[in-house]
Amino acid sequence: DPKIGQFRAHWRSDYHFNLNKVTHPFLFRMIAAYLDQGISIWSFPVEAKGFLDSVRRLHKESLSPIVRSKRAQSLLEKDQLELTELLEILVG
Repeated sequence: DPKIGQFRAHWRSDYHFNLNKVTHPFLFRMIAAYLDQGISIWSFPVEAKGFLDSVRRLHKESLSPIVRSKRAQSLLEKDQLELTELLEILVG
């Protein structure tokens, strides 16, 4: 049995705490792929100017959206959006 799965199930059933929702695993995978450019599975747009611009371009050019919520989509479409603003929302 996978220990990580048991750990997450224990936290969900005993503490009513969803680790997947709190840790944003998709965001962690995307950041890791961006940082590991040469060896990552996902390739990021070469012409992009930084992580946030890369995410915007991937979102616009993908067949299915990277983010699905209306709030996240409106934030990505915001021209003056900074990473610090997103981090403030994410971690406070």
